[in-house]
Amino acid sequence: MLGLGNSKQIVYRDEEDTEVYKRLQEEEIFKDLDWKDIFIIAVGWGIRKNSRKPIQKRDSGGFFRTSYLREEDEVLLAAAAVYAESDEVLKDGERVLKIAEEYARGGVHELWDWVQSTPLETFEKDFEAEVVKLAREFLQADEANA
Repeated sequence: MLGLGNSKQIVYRDEEDTEVYKRLQEEEIFKDLDWKDIFIIAVGWGIRKNSRKPIQKRDSGGFFRTSYLREEDEVLLAAAAVYAESDEVLKDGERVLKIAEEYARGGVHELWDWVQSTPLETFEKDFEAEVVKLAREFLQADEANA
């Protein structure tokens, strides 16, 4: 794919978002997930909510290395970049990461707001329904473009 998982690149989050990620990881539905997985969910949620925010101040230690990305994670990041720009962006791995970081920044706040405003049992069902709905929309769009 993009070869991000084989590189020593760092994925960043905004310093201001550190606490939001920590709070999400404390929630029952996300407690068994690592930072990378919550980031990937935040990217998807940022796209879903059309919320893309530039990073103002990078977390100095970085968030995680791209070597933690699985192939399916890279596919999602590539899809986010193509959605935001065009398939030409795939030639620039750093640009792909930047776009993903920006969607994650917007998405993590949208996700946190949703978690806080919804009872857990309702949130889990709603979240699952949203994931299924989003997957169907991507598949339909892919079929239309084939």
